[in-house]
Amino acid sequence: MKFLQTICLSILFTFIAQTTQAQNVCSFDQKLKALIESSPENAENFRKTEAQIKQYINNHPLSNNASRPTIAYTIPVVVHVMHTGGAVGTTYNPTDATISGAINYLNQVFAGTYAGMEA
Repeated sequence: MKFLQTICLSILFTFIAQTTQAQNVCSFDQKLKALIESSPENAENFRKTEAQIKQYINNHPLSNNASRPTIAYTIPVVVHVMHTGGAVGTTYNPTDATISGAINYLNQVFAGTYAGMEA
């Protein structure tokens, strides 16, 4: 019976620890929505930008091989580093170069150009 109580308490403490240390969701979408709703000018600028992006994509169709685009698109990326206060360059606080390297690796993998990837 003592073993069962220990297991139940362990599960309870684990659940409490996970919920108290949960990270907040990135608020980009909420901030963007608030910015758009704050003025008609912002809403119009956002709508125009979205239309320009769609037009650009429509004007640059895919090649004969539909799985590979004929041009590269630049997509802005935001990286949030949540670290424990360790020195920059440690496992839990990577350097900018480490983050850039990871993004470059992912770009190569998704483009199918990473060494060892099948063409």
